[in-house]
Amino acid sequence: MTPVAAKSETGASLPWLWLAGVFVAALLARGASLAAFRRSTFFENLLVDAAWHDLWAWGWAEGTWDNGGRAFFRAPLYPLFVSLVYKGFGHDLVALRAVQALIGSTTAMGIAACAFRVGGRRALVWAGLIASVYGPLVFFDGEVLIPNLLLACLTWGLCFLLGSPGWTQVLGASACLGLAAIARPNALVLLLPVGWYLAARLPRPRAGRLAAGLALALAPALIVTGINLRTEPGLVFIASQGGANLYAGNHTGASGRSVEIPELGGLGASWVDFVEGTIRVAEADAGRSLRSAEVNRWWTLRALDWMTANPGEALALGLKKLYFLVNAYETPSNRDLYFQAPGPLRALVWSTPVFSFPWGAVFPLAVAGLILLWRKRPLEARLLLGWLLLYGASVAVFFVNARFRMGLVPVLILLAGVALSRWRDLRAPRVWCPALAALLICNTGFFSARVGNLAQEQTKLGTSLISTGRLAEGREVLAKAYADDPSPKHAYLLGQAELLGGNTGEAYKLFSRVLAARTDNPNLLRDMAGSLVQLRAFPEATEALTQALALTGPEAVTFADLGRVREQAGDLAGAAESYRAAIAADPDLDRGYLDLGFLEQSQGRITEAAAAFEAGALRIPGSFNLRFNLALALAELGQTERARAEIDAALTINPLDDGARQVREQLKARP
Repeated sequence: MTPVAAKSETGASLPWLWLAGVFVAALLARGASLAAFRRSTFFENLLVDAAWHDLWAWGWAEGTWDNGGRAFFRAPLYPLFVSLVYKGFGHDLVALRAVQALIGSTTAMGIAACAFRVGGRRALVWAGLIASVYGPLVFFDGEVLIPNLLLACLTWGLCFLLGSPGWTQVLGASACLGLAAIARPNALVLLLPVGWYLAARLPRPRAGRLAAGLALALAPALIVTGINLRTEPGLVFIASQGGANLYAGNHTGASGRSVEIPELGGLGASWVDFVEGTIRVAEADAGRSLRSAEVNRWWTLRALDWMTANPGEALALGLKKLYFLVNAYETPSNRDLYFQAPGPLRALVWSTPVFSFPWGAVFPLAVAGLILLWRKRPLEARLLLGWLLLYGASVAVFFVNARFRMGLVPVLILLAGVALSRWRDLRAPRVWCPALAALLICNTGFFSARVGNLAQEQTKLGTSLISTGRLAEGREVLAKAYADDPSPKHAYLLGQAELLGGNTGEAYKLFSRVLAARTDNPNLLRDMAGSLVQLRAFPEATEALTQALALTGPEAVTFADLGRVREQAGDLAGAAESYRAAIAADPDLDRGYLDLGFLEQSQGRITEAAAAFEAGALRIPGSFNLRFNLALALAELGQTERARAEIDAALTINPLDDGARQVREQLKARP
């Protein structure tokens, strides 16, 4: 049998039968992983980013999403895609993951097609095989996260780019890159190598096609930016998250591997905590309300100020992040790839103290593939090297984890396929020496690169089990996490589990340890105060909220929480003082006025209650709750005409509220 030559296939028709085989193999791997994952508690219980995507997408699908009049905090393409799936199938995570498995299988097929275009059928076979079973690809195709859609856009954009010069090449690559940018904005850095490659490949005259390609690539970003501008004054290019992320990866004490913002005092349990926290800290420093563009600029300048003031530390941190970028260990974000890996993922992604699969094997092969490609296809080799360097740098500027660096993976697999298709050439010292160096470097463990946080993953599992009603199992897992890491956070979570299980004495002991530890996480302290109130431990709840205020400064929500604790403890004067402090800290938060008004009502001081509600309604005229309760108080005071005006105003805000409709009818019946 005559061997198939590993020759250039750029411009040749794609061998769709071979690519269909890759698609089927990839779909089988993803189907098996999905079937195994279906039995995991993490299947239905989404964490942090995934939970936010789900909430956002379902809100869009139902038409109830409210972004509070602000620009997009995160690029919207992936939640939009999920919302379309939900519109078609309902709020069904099985259907969503099945659709993503299909998309991920097309990504594997696209990687194989790219390999064919630079290295021939042998490269297609090897790259297709790797892409079909590459563990992190399979893993992220089952997560409610951005990589699934992002990698499809990047891969097929690269496939168009490597095709025959012409309009199809330009428009296909540009459209895919434009969509990738509104999934993850750092993809726009690829305009540089893509534009350079098109300028080198396109026949003259090329200016018109390049201009059309650039316009198409930027169009989605400009549309999203226009939506932001229409929603909120101030220029927010795609999303306002960039500044906070830049600071998260660039400040004294940053690890370079995760979101760490000391000023937030811990991230809390959700993305809402994070988003609100970034706004709160910036506004507290500015002393006024800030638009999204201003918040983004505030965090960006804070990061840049730190880098310019600490150039040596910033350089060392940057080099460390570049090391993390090529390290074989898959740094977790949202969920750890190595923890609770179901079914085939156990064999497809794993790590030992000296070697991590599959990156630890694919990255050295990609280095060899790039060297081999350089002589045969120098233009394509330069394009792929530029892609890796610029996309990698755009990640390392912020912080590095497995999810963020996935944009490198299609090119790495493609190059690894080229290397394996020419395995005889791997024996040349100019090839195997750099590949061996890459193998050794990427599998080292400097800067604790290969150290995971088992206690953190156990915490996620334990809380997930409890949320599904498996209290005993969840408590056992949380106890292990606390034994491994007796931190305030783990003490609090175990205390919550004990409280749910009726072990109030043990819960109280654990909460007391949190207070004694003087944790720097105000979100944890606020949450724990609610648990202490359930135990009727009012002095301890007050102490928790006082500690939180010491960390955050005058924060309206915390003052309001403190007021409710004092009110339940019978300290009504202290409660009123706290509610007034909440109003002073944030006059645009309706909760302070409402709580103060309800407190006055409970003591029979209706005039004072009406005054509190009215002060709030004047400050926040769009608050339904303030106008509704003001109408009730005025009606009780016998001021019927004013009460009618306020209930009409409330129904203008929320015309479907049954309670307000009933009150209006009652007021109409009055003389």
